[in-house]
Amino acid sequence: MYNLLIEFHSNLFNGLHSLVGISESLNTIILFIARDADVYVIALAMLFILVHQHTKKIGSKPEKASKLIQEMVLITASVLIAWMVSYSLKYAIGGLRPYEFYETLTPLFIYGGGDSFPSGHATLFSALALMLTMLHRRAGVIFVILAIAISLARVISGIHYPIDIFAGWIIGGIVSYVVYVLVKKHNPFQKKTR
Repeated sequence: MYNLLIEFHSNLFNGLHSLVGISESLNTIILFIARDADVYVIALAMLFILVHQHTKKIGSKPEKASKLIQEMVLITASVLIAWMVSYSLKYAIGGLRPYEFYETLTPLFIYGGGDSFPSGHATLFSALALMLTMLHRRAGVIFVILAIAISLARVISGIHYPIDIFAGWIIGGIVSYVVYVLVKKHNPFQKKTR
C-alpha cells in the first residue's frame, strides 16, 4: 500500500511537472500564477470585503462597519495563524524541494530551499479561500479556484510536491474552520442582549 502511494505521488508530480516546456506561453502563465499571483489574490480578497460591505443596502453604518471589521479580523486571523503553523512545521520538518532532490529537474524558478513541507502558499490560500467561502459562499468559490490554481502551479513549476500542497490545504482548512467556529461562538462584535 505504501509503495502504491509513493508511486502515485511520484507519477502525479511528474505528470504535472511535464507541463513545463510545452510552450513558452504556458510557461509564462504558470510562472505568473505560481510566483506572482499571490499578491493580487490577497488584494482582490480585501477589495471584495470592502466593496461588498459598502454595497449592502441593509443595516446602519455602524452595523456595516462592525461587519466589515469582523470579516477583516476573521480573514486576517485565519491567514496569519495558518501561516505561522505552516512555517513552524517547515522549520521542524522541512524537506528538500523537488528541484533540490531531482538533479535533472529544472524548475521554472528557484524558491527557498530545504523547506518544501508543507507549502506555505497552499496553507495561506486555503485558509483565505475557506474563510471567504464560509463568509460569502459564491465569492468563496472563486477564491477556492484561485487557491487551487496557485497550488497546482507551484507543483507544475517544480518547487513543491503534491503532498506539500495537500498538507497545506489541510492545515489552512482546519485553522480557518477553528477560527470561524470560535469567533461565531464567542463573537466580540455581536451586541449582547439580556
